[in-house]
Amino acid sequence: MAHHPSDAMRRLLAVAVGGVATLAGIALCGAGLLIWAGAREPGASDGWRIAGVALAAAGGLLFLGAGVVTGWLVVDWRRNRDERSNRP
Repeated sequence: MAHHPSDAMRRLLAVAVGGVATLAGIALCGAGLLIWAGAREPGASDGWRIAGVALAAAGGLLFLGAGVVTGWLVVDWRRNRDERSNRP
């Protein structure tokens, strides 16, 4: 017997996955900023500095993109959560 999740459960899972992606973006951005700050020491190569900025930019873009999508999914989930509920 196959299990078929309801639409509400799919929406909730999408919100959870979006939230995890948002947190991953924050972590990547923070790691990039730490690499960039560590590469500001005298004698450090420019490669580390560029890598830190690139990682911070990628993490920032992931954070912004996933955050917007997660926000939209939360609004959609809350709008449709009472489709099978008797609560007001």
